[in-house]
Amino acid sequence: MKIIIWSKVLFLLVISSMHTNKYDIGISTIEHLYSDTSLKRLLVDSSLVFTDPKKMNDYWRKKSTEVFNYTNTVAQMITDVQKRKLFKDSINLFNQDLYTVVMIKSLHKMKKTEENIFLTTYNIAFSKFVSVKQRLALFNSYPPKIQSSPIGKKTLSAIKVYVSNNTNKIEMPKWMSSYLQRPSGIRITFNDIFKTAEYDYYLIIYGASWCSPCRYENLLLKKLVHRIDTSKVKIIGLSIDENVKQWKNAINQDKCPWDNFLLIGGQNASIYKNYVPLGIPYNLLIDSKGVIIENHGEINVVLNALPASIYKKPLI
Repeated sequence: MKIIIWSKVLFLLVISSMHTNKYDIGISTIEHLYSDTSLKRLLVDSSLVFTDPKKMNDYWRKKSTEVFNYTNTVAQMITDVQKRKLFKDSINLFNQDLYTVVMIKSLHKMKKTEENIFLTTYNIAFSKFVSVKQRLALFNSYPPKIQSSPIGKKTLSAIKVYVSNNTNKIEMPKWMSSYLQRPSGIRITFNDIFKTAEYDYYLIIYGASWCSPCRYENLLLKKLVHRIDTSKVKIIGLSIDENVKQWKNAINQDKCPWDNFLLIGGQNASIYKNYVPLGIPYNLLIDSKGVIIENHGEINVVLNALPASIYKKPLI
């Protein structure tokens, strides 16, 4: 069995995440990235459509088990613990996203019932291939009676959490007094960042070393950051890590070209609890006055909210 280099697998996810608004991505999209065809055969075939929920679930159970076993076998050859985890998570999450495509397409073909309406929210936090807009369209295809049922209302509420809210404004005093720690160990406040230089926008990236999806998002941004005018946009990485050593290791491994800080208080800090609704990864784009321009778990959505004048060259 040939080993797929973990960095190539991460690049695979970066390339694939550029297809956010498409259903039919297909395995050919990633075929050129590695020479081991055994994984390609194991991954979910995103071109499939099911009309029988049981057959769809059985297919996923089979494919998820096969890929899980594959990654466990190959990961034994990777000595670095962090890289091993990142390798396993990257492939398994990618496979899950392929299945998300299959599920959403299949739900359009299946009978619209209360039993399956909540499936429109499947993998909504991490999916790169199925947008919130597509989920809302699927939800709206259900009969009004089902939409207004308790499970229908619960489904719509879960989807709307991921619909951008551009009318809010952060509470500047709380932000300015929040404590951060540099990798060097020096503690500062957000006020120290804001008073150093004036930027038109501040992109705040919430994450952690143990959060594989967060690090995928970082890798994607790293591939695109050279296109952004960073004299106008200040990028700030905020980690909620409790283990400082693991946080520093992740910084050294990922080598992201922006300032990274440890958020003192982590998940209990007010600027985390009040602005991150459903956990990490999460990105917050604000202007110099604290107005929230965009907030979303996917970095592409947030980057697209920046005006074209901010880019040295187009993203795509």
